[in-house]
Amino acid sequence: MKEFSHLFSQLQMLASGMDRRGQFEAFQPGAWRPPIDIYEMQTSILVVVELPGLAKQEIDVQVEGKLLTISGSRNKRIPEGAQHVHQMEIPYGGFIRRIELPTDVEVDQIEARYEEGYLMIEIPRSRL
Repeated sequence: MKEFSHLFSQLQMLASGMDRRGQFEAFQPGAWRPPIDIYEMQTSILVVVELPGLAKQEIDVQVEGKLLTISGSRNKRIPEGAQHVHQMEIPYGGFIRRIELPTDVEVDQIEARYEEGYLMIEIPRSRL
């Protein structure tokens, strides 16, 4: 069980933007960073990304080697006929999040689903 705790700590550090790729991406003009939760399950790693206001076809999930990349874009939504914008806190524009996967997962068996604004990516662990 100790090896899982270490793995979880590494994934948590990466997801919180500690890796250089994540820090760089956060400062690109128009970029935003959707929040990510990472759960260690008994037989898999579950990555949950909060993406309200996006259609399924606006989200791209790719795996290259051991790097999981989630990207897309959310359009600015100003109601037609609005004369002034008094407050605008909902981020828009492009986003990209990258998570380095542990070596003990089966990247060819990743499953993703999108429900109610949440992208859920399940990554099975390799059987030892």
